Amino acid sequence: MWMWDSKRVYLLVEVTDDKKLTNDSVEVYFDADNSKMEKRGGAAADPTGRIC
Repeated sequence: MWMWDSKRVYLLVEVTDDKKLTNDSVEVYFDADNSKMEKRGGAAADPTGRIC
């Protein structure tokens, strides 16, 4: 879940892994210029901007 206001973006992530902090990560990408690139750093992106 994510929300935003004029100064910040808020992200809520629910971790359901039984071994927290073991090889886990969250990556967030912003398309600041709204270019809708097909790939970002080797990861494919869907049309909504979420990374697959």
